[in-house]
Amino acid sequence: MPFVGKNNMSYNRRTLFGKLALVCQQYRIERSEIRLDGGGAALYYHLRDKTSDIDVSVDGVVFDRLVEENNLTPRLLPMLGTYPSILMFTLGGVDFHRVEHLYESNCRFHRHFRIQTQCDLLRFKIGMGRDKDLSDIKALEGFWGELDAFETNRLNKLMERHHEFI
Repeated sequence: MPFVGKNNMSYNRRTLFGKLALVCQQYRIERSEIRLDGGGAALYYHLRDKTSDIDVSVDGVVFDRLVEENNLTPRLLPMLGTYPSILMFTLGGVDFHRVEHLYESNCRFHRHFRIQTQCDLLRFKIGMGRDKDLSDIKALEGFWGELDAFETNRLNKLMERHHEFI
């Protein structure tokens, strides 16, 4: 059962995957058709103990099917950091983000769910450049050597803002 916080749900690793399984069953989504990203991926890799939301990426075909079958109106999230605007909707308490090339992306699998890799999670967090992601970025220090020059520069600038040195 999820923890209840200040007007938000909060999930631990067990409740997160239970919620994903339930939503997949309710909306006829194959587990392999979604990829767990962001805070949920950080939870999977034991970088944190809980997350307040569940973000998943789905291929455009799956996204469009869910919109049509559930009479949804997707919203456009504004550009954040180096990431362009993206279409999303919330269904069953899970935030679905439309992406291209989902099946070509590297990922891990857990209970047949796709999970964003640790290096891709690091790139994602650095790309967004949010202060709230700093602890996850630090916890992924073992992957800093895999960043390209642009990503390393963004990482340095983010760390400098917090007087951290890499």
